[in-house]
Amino acid sequence: MENKIPKAINEEIGYEPSEVVELLSNASDWKTISDQKISLVAGGLDIETTDRVIDAAVDYLQLNQGVEVNQDPEDMQDMLAGVLAEKPGGRFPLVGVFEKGYDVKTVDSLLLMIEHELFGGDQIDTKLLRPGFIPKVRMGYLMSSVDEVFNNLVIGIIASRN
Repeated sequence: MENKIPKAINEEIGYEPSEVVELLSNASDWKTISDQKISLVAGGLDIETTDRVIDAAVDYLQLNQGVEVNQDPEDMQDMLAGVLAEKPGGRFPLVGVFEKGYDVKTVDSLLLMIEHELFGGDQIDTKLLRPGFIPKVRMGYLMSSVDEVFNNLVIGIIASRN
């Protein structure tokens, strides 16, 4: 695989080129890519550009892994409306006092951002909807419930943009 990502300017810190090439060459599933840590080195690949390339690879793999999702915009809006019909803080099951789940306020805010895009507003950065980007707190939302809804919404959002 040929690397066309620019290097960091003036020998600043960037991603290790060989690790990025290996990560993207061996990409078989989007969760593997999004969970990887890449070493930082002087004169490495430009971080912002590399992150955009990795995000694009994740989006592509989410769409092309044979995931069956109804991508009709009206059905997505109905599904989201059903979730948003519940009061904030009660849209998903909550975990116990000694467990960690997704931060309730963050998830509720992300749902409103998704609603905004689905009804013609600005695009949401789909990276924000991935498991590694949502903070975990005690007594948060049950992660598996949120992940299931967010995965369907992300795939539908990406498909509607293409």
